[in-house]
Amino acid sequence: MPLAMLLALLASLPTPKGENGILNCVWIDIASSAPFAFEGATREASAILEGVGVQTAWRRSRPGATFAPDEMLLILMPRTPRGGLPAGTLGAVSRSSSSRRALWLYLPTIAATLGTEPGSVSAQGPRVRSDFARALGRVAAHEIIHLLLPEMDHARSGLMAPTITPSALVGSRPEPGPLVRQLFAEPAEGAIRSETARVPPPDFLAHPPPRV
Repeated sequence: MPLAMLLALLASLPTPKGENGILNCVWIDIASSAPFAFEGATREASAILEGVGVQTAWRRSRPGATFAPDEMLLILMPRTPRGGLPAGTLGAVSRSSSSRRALWLYLPTIAATLGTEPGSVSAQGPRVRSDFARALGRVAAHEIIHLLLPEMDHARSGLMAPTITPSALVGSRPEPGPLVRQLFAEPAEGAIRSETARVPPPDFLAHPPPRV
């Protein structure tokens, strides 16, 4: 199945809801750009999400595979963002109520934010690859939270801030914030989970623009 067809089909699929409250995540590395990052990134994202009460399960796949309705797709892009997104975009989601099961992670932008030449991360030493995987996991956790809580705006600081610095990507783990914990603690039938609730425009996470 071509990638364009896969993405077109996402709009017809429901928001992921795994069995026993587990969020089933599928890692789709379009060009096999970062196979080394799977373990570290998923471990970091899982730890952040577990901290707000969301249990996750992960598997790898490819664009032409078949995906279950309860799976959330994390699509690793080998190129910089397009389609009107700012140049510094690290990750993005479509938060319309009809396409709440996919997010996009822009690998070259994440690498550049960390000061690494895009496309060369896999050839770097263990420390660089480890930092990249950690950063990728944090960007993924940010976007997953936006998909699960589409009515929530960005926070002023921490994991859910609209921009994120290199130190926040690889340093001490940033907190999702008390609002995220509160919203996840609400009953599933609450307004925050309602399909009829207000849906904000598409979200993106970026690094701060360079000083000139």
